[in-house]
Amino acid sequence: MEKGEIAILTGQFGALILVILVLSNFVPGANALSTPTTGSVYWGPVSANVQLTKGVTNTVTTNATSMTVDFNLAFGTTPASVSVTRLCANVPPNDTGQELVYTDFSMNYKTDTFTFGPTGQPLGAQCTYTVELTDSLQQSTIWEATVVLKDAK
Repeated sequence: MEKGEIAILTGQFGALILVILVLSNFVPGANALSTPTTGSVYWGPVSANVQLTKGVTNTVTTNATSMTVDFNLAFGTTPASVSVTRLCANVPPNDTGQELVYTDFSMNYKTDTFTFGPTGQPLGAQCTYTVELTDSLQQSTIWEATVVLKDAK
């Protein structure tokens, strides 16, 4: 390629990026410069409507077979990776910590959710769930909360 061709291609590419950035600001709720966020996290399916609060200890009275995470990505990006870990303390009967790394995720791109499980959380244990979602621009969001499973008595 000649220098003139390279300059033209570079200019066209720069103009394309500029147009994408400008137009993305006119799409409601979408911005090419935004970062991913974790919305609601549910203990079980969304239909069970047991929402967990980030950064606090949540008490539940029934175990869930799965957890569902609602997320929002930067405009025009896709999920690149998802990781979820669970670290439990106060695990009966010997009070030692247990760590579980989840490897099986069910992604639903239409509703921007993913599901993982099983939770199988021991009764009385205090388990901290850490969810990290990275988009195709390598931008990440982390959600973390603790869940305590208590007897429903």
